[in-house]
Amino acid sequence: PRWWCTRMGAFRRVIFPLLAPGLAAASIFALVNAWNEYLFAYILINDNSKYTLNVWLMTFTTERGTDYGALMAASTMIALPVVIFFMIIQSKMAAGLTSGAVKG
Repeated sequence: PRWWCTRMGAFRRVIFPLLAPGLAAASIFALVNAWNEYLFAYILINDNSKYTLNVWLMTFTTERGTDYGALMAASTMIALPVVIFFMIIQSKMAAGLTSGAVKG
């Protein structure tokens, strides 16, 4: 009959749509935790060429003062990938939040 499905077809048509909101939530949590890691990288990395982006922002503050214009521009550029990621993933999150609220 036509309604038979292989294991991979069942995974693609049944299991994955149910897992998608959980995978989206886990990926958001992992991204935010990795992106906001400052202290661990600041303590362990001694070479300026290997700084993470968040630690690199610290270099805009020197003994002469802080270059606020460059600091704000760099902060905005660093935040863009996270904003784009949230824009892509937000539809899956909204679908996952509302899928349990519908009866029937």
